[in-house]
Amino acid sequence: MEQIRKPFQGVGNIILFNRHFFIFALVFLIGLCVLNYFTQGEYRLFLFILFVLTLSSTLISLCVSFYVY
Repeated sequence: MEQIRKPFQGVGNIILFNRHFFIFALVFLIGLCVLNYFTQGEYRLFLFILFVLTLSSTLISLCVSFYVY
């Protein structure tokens, strides 16, 4: 008989096994926010785009994992 998974159990396992990547992404995003606070001009747009790309790739990865598991 198959065991029924709890909600978000697969995503939780993925985060648990790959926590170093998610911690790195979180630290990188915080660093981008701090750096964006202290910069001016066109660099702010570049940092914002980098922030959005990093955040979206991480969240899309988790959403696909949730869909699969």
